[in-house]
Amino acid sequence: MASRNQIQIDSTLNTVDITSTTNQVIIIQPDGTTINVSQPITETVKVATIGPQGPVGPVGPQGPSGSLYLTGSIDNNVIITGSVEILGSLTITGSVNGEFTGSLLGTASNAVSSSYAVSASFAQTASYVETAQTASYVETAQTASYVLNAISASYATNADLATEALFADRVEIPVRAIEALTKGDPVYVSGFNNGQNKPEVEKADASDSSKMPVVGLAIEDVSSNTNTRVIAIGSLRDVDTKDAPLLDNPSVGDILYVAVGGGYTNIKPTGSANLIQNIGKIGRVQQNNGEILVSAIQRANDIPNLPSGYTWVGNGDGVATPTPTSSFSSGSFSGSFEGDGNGLTNIPASGIVGLNLTQIATTNVTASVSEGTDSFKIVSGSETPFSISNQGIISGTGSGLLDLKATETDLQQELIANQTVGGVTSGDSFAAGTDVEDLLRQILITFIRSDISNVLLRNNGGNISTVREVNSSITTDQFRITVSQNSPNNLTPINLSLTGSGATSGNFENYYGTTLSDGPNDITISPDEVLNINTIPLANSAAITITAKAQDPTDSVVLSTSRNYTYVYPFYHGVTNVDLSSASGTILETYLTKLVQTKSTKNITLDPDNEFIYFSYPARYGNLTSIKDGNSFENLPNFTKYTRTINGGNGWSSVSYNIYKLNTVTDIPSQTFTFTF
Repeated sequence: MASRNQIQIDSTLNTVDITSTTNQVIIIQPDGTTINVSQPITETVKVATIGPQGPVGPVGPQGPSGSLYLTGSIDNNVIITGSVEILGSLTITGSVNGEFTGSLLGTASNAVSSSYAVSASFAQTASYVETAQTASYVETAQTASYVLNAISASYATNADLATEALFADRVEIPVRAIEALTKGDPVYVSGFNNGQNKPEVEKADASDSSKMPVVGLAIEDVSSNTNTRVIAIGSLRDVDTKDAPLLDNPSVGDILYVAVGGGYTNIKPTGSANLIQNIGKIGRVQQNNGEILVSAIQRANDIPNLPSGYTWVGNGDGVATPTPTSSFSSGSFSGSFEGDGNGLTNIPASGIVGLNLTQIATTNVTASVSEGTDSFKIVSGSETPFSISNQGIISGTGSGLLDLKATETDLQQELIANQTVGGVTSGDSFAAGTDVEDLLRQILITFIRSDISNVLLRNNGGNISTVREVNSSITTDQFRITVSQNSPNNLTPINLSLTGSGATSGNFENYYGTTLSDGPNDITISPDEVLNINTIPLANSAAITITAKAQDPTDSVVLSTSRNYTYVYPFYHGVTNVDLSSASGTILETYLTKLVQTKSTKNITLDPDNEFIYFSYPARYGNLTSIKDGNSFENLPNFTKYTRTINGGNGWSSVSYNIYKLNTVTDIPSQTFTFTF
């Protein structure tokens, strides 16, 4: 701002009338310098200054792109600072001995073809990655032919060929899903799709050899005829490893198998018709974020199941083949052999008929067991002083090497049961001085071991039921066991014990010094044992196993017997005019009859009086296949199934139930309905 006697003129062109009262004029130029006019000015003047700079004009068109050729040998570092954009082609001939840094080749963050990259985080085709520190995402590499020292190759989405990958933590295969798949489904190769250039896959089934073996697990839910991927090796996350229908009380480390009918299970398939393939292990147990450590090696890699009465026999090609044991021939022996103290000698090529036992220390006396007239004989030279025929006749010839005296040889004990003659086997020896009675008993009478059986729990003088509702505890103050003596010693078992296992609470192991008697024995349990199962996670039933053990007093063999107490969720059935299709809580127990039984076909007598008919059971049992009335007419279409979560009156809760309700009320006469799964 100019003073009272100054005029300040800005950088624009102005016309100023300056009177004599003005002493001076100061002109301020755009660059901040001033021009002073000191003498008085009494006339009109024009003051002109430099105007402001105008805007920059538009950039001209971009020139055409060319080609960059590096020929010869470049031995020094090539340093490119800033950004280089290549719109044409880049051709390098010769050798490159230096190191590329910057955004040209050091990091190929989005390269269509990266033939040699130190770090390639996203490459369409990576044909040679020699020392990649991180190859974090190769989404659609058709060929990844050589990854020599990749420290981390964490994700290769569609690599058709990985010739050499030293440290890859996941192997996936691009496929064509012929049917709808759920994440985690084991699949097998069923064909090849020429149009998509991919193998076709469908759900595997351990009971069907044409649908085995598994090549991988589905990594996502897909519909039929969809391109997708399966994981063959590595970690499959976010799958159900807790409540999946074919898992039974799963734990971390459980081996997973292809299930009968499809899916995965931690129960090894049984039955000769079912194949066994291990497809991995449970890495984390969780219903939504579970983990399977997949190892689908494309073969049923366990020993197959065998039918009863078969064994494995190698064939002419060295392949194990199921062979019935009934096909094994049972040959006969002919000839004789002797023992010289170091083994068996004098074994003829024609076979063995008798077994001669040489008494090395004394004279040439042998004993033999054979078929024929003399089933047991003692031979001394050319004489047979003692023999027992196959009819039990004792005889002797010769000079009388064996003297049978009548004194104290009376066989007076009666047989307690039919006996098979032949209680000893060829080669058995008897101590010197053994009584003839004991000798003959052991030769003629087969030893029968003592036994225990039919163990059961009791309380207050009555037997405890073996099928029980969940959370219905067992209190026992006594158990009963049936005992059989051994023969011919007539001794009862010793060292009795009782264990309870499989319970949610109350498992025990007790020992008893009780002297047992032949027949039923009631043994007191003090204090009382209390056992319970208060929930069944997935299976149709659970069991508490009661096991009794003892020992035979003669040969110390362990004897065992057991009984299961099975726990189930109950059935409900009955008639009422109340609508139970939206049942919850314990309302089924209010209006229907409870039936504590295991899963099976049920015959229920019902007598409705203008009421609905209901039949309900745990949903885990599956759907009914038939409901027939007393006249054997099919009524399943006349019922509607509702699935609801209900509770039990004795404390169990949140169990899914199927409720079958007759669509209309009825007053048909009393009839027995058959409900079939």
